[in-house]
Amino acid sequence: MGAKEMVASWTEYLKSEVLAGLGTTLGNALASFSVMMADARHCQSGRLASHGHDEARPASRRRRWERWLANSRFHPRQVQQKLNQSIWKSWRGQQALLLLDETPKANDLRCLRVSLAYRRRAVPLASICYRPDRLPQPMPKLVRQVLARAVAEVPAGVSIVVIADRGLAWPSIIDWCQKHQCHYLLRLQSATRMRSGDGS
Repeated sequence: MGAKEMVASWTEYLKSEVLAGLGTTLGNALASFSVMMADARHCQSGRLASHGHDEARPASRRRRWERWLANSRFHPRQVQQKLNQSIWKSWRGQQALLLLDETPKANDLRCLRVSLAYRRRAVPLASICYRPDRLPQPMPKLVRQVLARAVAEVPAGVSIVVIADRGLAWPSIIDWCQKHQCHYLLRLQSATRMRSGDGS
């Protein structure tokens, strides 16, 4: 199968399976966007613009994608849920590693994300972006909500392991994992104290 056939097959799969029900125009736009992102290996609109497969100029493509992102009819969480359903539907492993991470963009923006570890890659399942000085909710509650969205479509029989760095390794995360029967691997800060099963 050549490159054109692979792109056509992927685009059709997205529109008919993953993004079905979102509308033809939005499905076409997101399918095209995903192909450009894979080709560019980046998600910034300026870098994507030169990787289009149509007759539009890069500047026009960039404006088009920025308009889509700002469109009130485009609901990222709904699209992410569709992607999650597709990912978990095809998951064949008995265990899944979920990576909990907060990534800053300079001092202006942060992204809290839960991703599925797959073949040395991280496939995003749920995320939320915010300004450091304008948290939409207290951070522990925000983390629990993002985790809950990430595991909402997990099929029965799949064992979940939540992995987090020391910046997010709080007791409330352990409580959440135990409540939802998830395993966890957390890097703790040196000042952390714990009580073992024998009481020590």
